[in-house]
Amino acid sequence: DDAKIRGVVTWLGRLFVVSGHLLIEIKEDGTQVPYFSVEDDGSPVTFAYSFDRLSIASGKKLYYLSGDVLTEVSDLALGPVLDVVFLDGYFLTTDGDFIIATELGNPLSVNPLKYGSSEIDPDQIKRLLINRNELYAINRHTIEVFTNTGGSFFPFSRLNGAHIQRGAIGRWSACVFMEALAFVGSGRGEPPAVYIGENAQTIKISTREIDQILATYNEEQLETFYVEPRTVDGHRFLYIHLPDRTMVYDGAASAVMQEPVWFFLTSGLEEFSQYRARYFAWWQNMWVCGDLKSRNINKLTT
Repeated sequence: DDAKIRGVVTWLGRLFVVSGHLLIEIKEDGTQVPYFSVEDDGSPVTFAYSFDRLSIASGKKLYYLSGDVLTEVSDLALGPVLDVVFLDGYFLTTDGDFIIATELGNPLSVNPLKYGSSEIDPDQIKRLLINRNELYAINRHTIEVFTNTGGSFFPFSRLNGAHIQRGAIGRWSACVFMEALAFVGSGRGEPPAVYIGENAQTIKISTREIDQILATYNEEQLETFYVEPRTVDGHRFLYIHLPDRTMVYDGAASAVMQEPVWFFLTSGLEEFSQYRARYFAWWQNMWVCGDLKSRNINKLTT
């Protein structure tokens, strides 16, 4: 089986990976426990978890792991699932047009009257993120913020003064970083850059060199970029995985130097090539990750 790792997560002290179409638990002794299949479209998966369920968005479908039982959400009102988050008892997904909340008492059920939308700009929702107990709808050219206000229909209301006038290019090009949002994207009519978004404002952290590298990719290629954070040895790193290298922003060093500090990672010995480590997770007092070229789960060392 040449299936590749598509996501890694820790939940309740347990380590799970999605490899191809399988959800697999990795035990402390290295043994693998496979669960039932999930849909495999070759793209990264996203995870979210409550107190008793781990959710997996894979191949535009939604699954829950509860105990040792994996269940697919079959409610037709759910629609295609591009992303999933958990907030205030709700699993929230998006199909690119709407934000869908599962029923509070039954996460396997969806009420089609409880759809929400991100309407400041007619751009597509790329992904959902949670920061400071607020829901962020990451759109292509804008970012909107929602808070839980209850009510009979969609339980989250837009915070009108908190929206950001830039958005992310792709489904995996935004993440929570240093208690704010980090994303590769732009506003309308702007070239792509790397931004930190917070309090309705954005701060550009990409340098001229980083912007020039981003400009060598077209929109379709930019949509495949994968962005993720990692904290190690007092440094707070933002990884931007490109097809031929990985660009890393050092948040702690940038704060000390008072200017953006970047470096590059590659798995090639002489020329730039794709950096193989991806999907970082902290488990058993070490950083583990997937390998883009194999099914291996690896420990990161110096």
